[in-house]
Amino acid sequence: MVSDATFDPLYLKGIRFFNRGDFFEAHDVWEELWMQCEESARLFYQGLIQAAVSLLHFENGNQIGARKLCRSSREKLSLYGPRFQGLDIFPFIDAVQSHMNPSTGSDQITRSRLTGLPIIRLYKIR
Repeated sequence: MVSDATFDPLYLKGIRFFNRGDFFEAHDVWEELWMQCEESARLFYQGLIQAAVSLLHFENGNQIGARKLCRSSREKLSLYGPRFQGLDIFPFIDAVQSHMNPSTGSDQITRSRLTGLPIIRLYKIR
């Protein structure tokens, strides 16, 4: 298990929100971190923010906005792969994208029907 002391508290707080499906809150917390982080990590946090907002758009039925932000998130996060800040980049972005391609036969999904949300699991930084 990863020690919380390894990561920025705002990063972890955003992950907790994200993993609960509270994408707007995750976006808010990560945006605060993004504004104060080192230049070398800015696109990483921006990619996480975009992933969270893409899922928020998806929940609200904005398929075009969701897919556009998902692509932008993938582009940014891919720059840091395969692993950065304890996050396995490619499985994460694949999970976000897969979530927006449900086999429900419907393009719109309501919160009550959300299943299989992407979950962020961190690994030790070496």
